[in-house]
Amino acid sequence: MACAETVAILYNDSTANRQRILRDNCWHLYVDCVRRRDALLTPECRGNQPEHRRTACTILQMETQLSVLGDGYRYPTNMKLKLYCPHCSHSGDRSTIHVEPTNEGRYSATCESGHAFDIAVGYHDFQILFEIAINAIHDGYYREAVGSFTASYERFLEFFVRIAVGASEIEGIAIEQSWKHVKNQSERQLGAFIFAYLLTYKDAPDLLPNPRVAFRNDVIHKGKIPSRAEAVKYGDAVMTAVLRVLRKLWVSHQYEVVGSINAKMFPTNVQPTNVFLPWSSLPTNREPPNEKDAPSVESLVNSIGSARQD
Repeated sequence: MACAETVAILYNDSTANRQRILRDNCWHLYVDCVRRRDALLTPECRGNQPEHRRTACTILQMETQLSVLGDGYRYPTNMKLKLYCPHCSHSGDRSTIHVEPTNEGRYSATCESGHAFDIAVGYHDFQILFEIAINAIHDGYYREAVGSFTASYERFLEFFVRIAVGASEIEGIAIEQSWKHVKNQSERQLGAFIFAYLLTYKDAPDLLPNPRVAFRNDVIHKGKIPSRAEAVKYGDAVMTAVLRVLRKLWVSHQYEVVGSINAKMFPTNVQPTNVFLPWSSLPTNREPPNEKDAPSVESLVNSIGSARQD
């Protein structure tokens, strides 16, 4: 991938100060992001890049503190992303812009002071869909929450397949061409995940429990209207299944997992000048929480009210 002016991945080792890692062909940068939200960084270029090439990166964190996850940040506020204007931030002011989440995670906006800017927000589809589901439960849309949880899980299966297959040094164009054969059929995607997992770990994966699969089918295909408790229980099952695999991926394919967002944020033909790095409940830019420390869906839902007041 060609070097972008702002390629940044947030990493948290859960025991030391948070670090930001710039990862593009083995680039790395570090900054204490607890003390500083806005930072002009000069990452050292390593690997295949010229030894002393440097680039200035303006990195802005997403707003909305999530108390259950300490001093982290998560994406939605009333199902909109709350972004800071980088120009106002550099002058000591604070101007926020609310935008609707999209699959691309790329936005062009103008703040109330008239500053126009473009932003890339670093999330995968499965991450933002999970956050949408959390917000839907909070707002009382339980059927919609189940649909978003389901979409999040299916997109995570795709994420795993792409990571596992890509790590086998298969060209991206071949992966894209192959995925076209299964992209419209969820059962085929599940099969692709099962065997990609088997080839990667020499073991069968743990999938969603059968009762939760039956519940999902009733909601999605048979028009069942779920209760709040049922939606929360289903969300917990999805979160458990995803985090279980993410933990293994973090051990076996950490480089690929952390760097996976680069291609989405920085396509070769467009290079945004600002990057927002959100704190996700299903992380790929920091070590996933263990079973003991992982939040429940109920705790995430409960955090929405206070977050929206910020």
